[in-house]
Amino acid sequence: MIGPSDFGAARILGGRALQEDEFAFHFNDQGRSGDFILLAVVADGMGGVPGGRQASKVAVTTFVDVFVSMPGSIPDRLEKALRHANRELAILGDESPEVKGMGTTLLAACFTREGVYWINVGDSVLWLFRDGILQRLNEEHSYRTVLYEKVKRGELTVEEARQSPHKNTLLSALAGGPIAMLEIHNVPMRVKPGDCIVVATNGVLTLNHAAVASALNQLLDQKPKQIAALLLKAVEMKGLPNQDNATALVVRIRNG
Repeated sequence: MIGPSDFGAARILGGRALQEDEFAFHFNDQGRSGDFILLAVVADGMGGVPGGRQASKVAVTTFVDVFVSMPGSIPDRLEKALRHANRELAILGDESPEVKGMGTTLLAACFTREGVYWINVGDSVLWLFRDGILQRLNEEHSYRTVLYEKVKRGELTVEEARQSPHKNTLLSALAGGPIAMLEIHNVPMRVKPGDCIVVATNGVLTLNHAAVASALNQLLDQKPKQIAALLLKAVEMKGLPNQDNATALVVRIRNG
């Protein structure tokens, strides 16, 4: 079960001059029936000033508007909303030459009584923290995954992979054209009371897997918005001069 106090978000500018992350929640409580829909969406824009900021904003706004107004199954609504968002970026690029070449990642998680659905393009991250264990749920469409495979084959060391200037290069994004890679999780993943789900842009990956798990374990008694803010505080504490924008949306599953 999820109510209005069970989700919250925070974001930081990092070492960047411009905030290119965008996010939104949409919550629809069906009252006595016990049904509800919570949509959590995050996008990480790219393309410089002003393209990245406009791309993420247009994509999130369009996505939420279409999803809310569209009939049909949850997976169908997620995909149609994503493709509408991509078309809006194509239109914006055609009408505004100064933002031509912009793009954005987009990750949306939809929580219902049946579980969590999601749709993903890019390198934002969807984590499940359950019983002290952190698990990434979604795919990562970035060159980082290629580097990991090279490490497994012995072609690179872990440190070489970490230092690669190409590690954050996207393999797929919304940019108005064909979408190279698209993930739709169209079977709801069951959740249980006490679960904590984090939807975040890749700026949070300044923290490694163990650091995120440790931070969440220490923050579980906090409200979701505080969890998000304190998680990003841990990112800032790393002190990276080129720290990317970072956004975290946190959803807690409660009893009843």
